Amino acid sequence: MTTIGRAISLALIIFCISSVSFGQQAFKPGYVITLENDTLAGQIKNTSYSESSEVCIFRDSLQGRTIRYSPGEIAGYKISEDQYYVSLNRVIPSGDEIIFAQYLLEGKEVDLYLVRENDQTNRYYLRKGESLLELKNNLDTVYVQTDGGGNVMKVKENKEYTGVLKYAFSDQWDIVSKVDRTNFDSRSLVKLTKEYHRATCPDESCIVYLKKRESVKFSVGPLVSFSLPSYYGIHYGAVDRYVRYNSGMATEYGVQVRAIIPQTKERIAARLRVRITDYSFSFTESFELFDWEISESARSIAVGLGASYSVFKSTKLNFYAATDISINRLSNQHAQFARVFSADLGTSEPVQYPEQPFLRGGFNVDLSIGAEIILTDWIGVFAEGGYEMIRNIHGSKIDELKATTGLLIHF
Repeated sequence: MTTIGRAISLALIIFCISSVSFGQQAFKPGYVITLENDTLAGQIKNTSYSESSEVCIFRDSLQGRTIRYSPGEIAGYKISEDQYYVSLNRVIPSGDEIIFAQYLLEGKEVDLYLVRENDQTNRYYLRKGESLLELKNNLDTVYVQTDGGGNVMKVKENKEYTGVLKYAFSDQWDIVSKVDRTNFDSRSLVKLTKEYHRATCPDESCIVYLKKRESVKFSVGPLVSFSLPSYYGIHYGAVDRYVRYNSGMATEYGVQVRAIIPQTKERIAARLRVRITDYSFSFTESFELFDWEISESARSIAVGLGASYSVFKSTKLNFYAATDISINRLSNQHAQFARVFSADLGTSEPVQYPEQPFLRGGFNVDLSIGAEIILTDWIGVFAEGGYEMIRNIHGSKIDELKATTGLLIHF
């Protein structure tokens, strides 16, 4: 199989695994709350924000059937610990509408909800007593004249929500004084509403369903690889030319640093790898009654950046696809060729000549799929299989199929 063929085959494998696993990962543990206030445990499809307000797709753990619930058919549903949706009756210009609203804060005197009409528009609702108040922040486009006589378009926030909050919290003047400094986003509105709850109900706790802001998770650890390389490089012999060498198994040692990005639901991780690889190559040819045996060992030092994408992830297992791009320096550690007299001229000792040393720069491209087993909260082991393409100046190239394993220490 050619180099391009290997790369295409690996890419197709990664795509197929990603497609299947992504569909499985879309369902997360959760439960629905019936109108009778009973709970049904199972799995709930983690859809887009706008679809989450329109439908709940529930998979029964016992029977394996999938049920679609519309707002009003159930009291609400919950995904994991941080996404809680309830049926909410709101007033819109065309009349009353029941939707699934995301619960942000549940208090004794006030509740705060979020509805996302689409993936860019947020609508917040504050319930105080029997009243459901919408918090709005409509945007207007205005043109401001510059000193040069031109016009600059700017977006102006109307901040209607500040008036509604001042009305709702009018019995707590300390809270009202903070309204104008409150931004129109989930964390700011939850913070202000939580302060109001504490002021009105100091002896009772409110429940915040807003997911805590997570930080980047770092891991570091050693790695080792074994590969079967195919080396195509220049031979400085009787006639300088490019030839394909016979290659032995290559050994690679290195270290990697990985950073899991929480904003991607911990699916995407960036990684830095520093690797040292030792190669051995040989080549034999016949020229002018002599047999020429060329042997060469080389070392590559590569530093690369890459990314991995988790196609399936649980508390103990993580399947992922990854790619890395590196820069490298390839140098020969030992190189020589030996001239062996042919049988026609009798027996003689070989004559050895040093090969011309080289130091070449270039780049590496890796494609791989792998699995990590999480042994404890702070340590895991991983294994990868993939293809690496190395290209250096002067036209030499190495293509290799490799297997990598290593340790990851989590911080």
